[in-house]
Amino acid sequence: MFDLKLKYSNKFYIGIVLFALNFVIGAIVKVMFLFKFKDLGALKKSIFSFNSPDSGYLWLLIIVYLISWAMLVIGIWWVGAEYTAALKKYFSYRYYHESLKKGTSNVIGRTAAGTMAMGRRTMEMGGKVRSRFCRRKNDQPPAQ
Repeated sequence: MFDLKLKYSNKFYIGIVLFALNFVIGAIVKVMFLFKFKDLGALKKSIFSFNSPDSGYLWLLIIVYLISWAMLVIGIWWVGAEYTAALKKYFSYRYYHESLKKGTSNVIGRTAAGTMAMGRRTMEMGGKVRSRFCRRKNDQPPAQ
């Protein structure tokens, strides 16, 4: 009925990738965090002592996790802005008015073409039908 051709820019598709990648990276970081720091005491020691090797690993996980949140926000922003702009067109009166005009003109054009074709076929068939009727009407048994 309606032609919904939604074509988006590369920014939209990159936003979708960022949005999906956020969940993947966030889940991986959470799992790594839970496996590395099982008890809360070790977490407190490593977060406040910058000299331990676990401290660098912990801060790396925190930074990657924060970057994944930034990816989520940017992805939602890019996808949402473009998708909203695309959908706004379909909620406007002008779109449906133009769609109705286009559909009506298509119907009128097809109807006119069909009527002309039907008229042509009728005229062709009309000659054949008349000639058959005329033959039958004029065909009389021979006089004796």
